[in-house]
Amino acid sequence: MNENNLNGQNMNFNNENGPQPLEQNVVNNVPPVVDVAPVVETAPVMPVTPVVETAPVVEATPVMQATPVVENVVPSNGPAVNNQNGKLTDDKKNLYMIIGGVVLIVIIIIVLCLTVFKKDKTPDTYDDYVKEEQKTYEDLNKHFTYKEHKLSNGFLVEVNNQNNILVNANVKIEYFDANGNLVDVSNDHSSIIPAKGKSYVFVSDYEKIYSTYKLTVKLDETYTSRTYFDSIEVVSGNATDDGMYLFQIKNNSEVKLDIYLGLLFYNGDNLVGFNNSYVSDVLAGETTSDKSYVPYNEENEHISYTRVEVVVLSAYDI
Repeated sequence: MNENNLNGQNMNFNNENGPQPLEQNVVNNVPPVVDVAPVVETAPVMPVTPVVETAPVVEATPVMQATPVVENVVPSNGPAVNNQNGKLTDDKKNLYMIIGGVVLIVIIIIVLCLTVFKKDKTPDTYDDYVKEEQKTYEDLNKHFTYKEHKLSNGFLVEVNNQNNILVNANVKIEYFDANGNLVDVSNDHSSIIPAKGKSYVFVSDYEKIYSTYKLTVKLDETYTSRTYFDSIEVVSGNATDDGMYLFQIKNNSEVKLDIYLGLLFYNGDNLVGFNNSYVSDVLAGETTSDKSYVPYNEENEHISYTRVEVVVLSAYDI
C-alpha cells in the first residue's frame, strides 16, 4: 500500500506549507456536494407552506363586517340590510324597543300632566253648582220658540227646540179674574222636545173660571238619554159614529216601547181640538191600535173637524 494514501487520501504531504487539499480530489469530491443542492433548494419551500396555510388568520377581517351597521341607517336597503346572520335585524328590534319605550314614557307624562293640571269642571261648592245650572238654564232658554193655541178644552203649546240636545219644556199658566186677581195656576205640565225638533204640551182648563191668563214656557235639561220619535209609524186612522177616533201605529224600532201620542183635530187649516193617548208594551216591529174620543166644545158637543193628525209626544224603551 502507498504511504501517501494512508489515513489521508486527499492530503499532499510533499507541500512545504503543510498538508493541502488536492485539486483533483476536490474536483472528484464535488458531485456529492452537488447532490445536496436539491435539499438546499427545498428548504425554503418547506417552511413557507405552513405560513401560507396560516392565511385563514386573515379571517380577522370580520371586524370589517361592522360596516353593514352603517348601511343599516339607510332605510329600505332591502334584504342586503338583513342578511348578516340576523344581527342587523336584532339591532332594528332593539332600536324599535327603545323608541317604543320613549314614546310610552312621553304618553304617560302627557296623561299625568293632563290629569294633574286640567281644570276640574265639577263645582266645588253648592254656590258654584247653582251658578253652573243657572248658566245652562239660561243658554237653553235662548234657543227656542213656542206658539200657543187656545182650544175649546184647554191650551195646546207647540214648542220648537233649536238646541242640539233633548230638552224638557215646562208650561205654566196663571189664571186671573176680571180684577186681575190670581185665581188659579197650572204648573205641572211638561213634555220632552227632540233636538232641533218640535213637540206639544197640552194644558186643560176644564172647569176653570177666569177672565185672563198668563202662559210661560221654560226649558231645562232632561235626563232622558233617548226617545224614539222617528221610530213610530202611523198606519191608519178613522172616525166612528159614536164620537171616537181609531188609529193604528207600528213600532219600527228594535226594542219594546211605551208610546205617548197626541191627536190634533183640524177644521180646515185651523187647529180646533186636541186629545192624547197612551199605548204601552209595544213590541219591536209590532203594529197595534188604540182610540181616543173627539174633544167637546163649550156647548158640550163634539167639535167639528175635517182631519186628524196623530203625532208622537214621546216613546221610551222599557
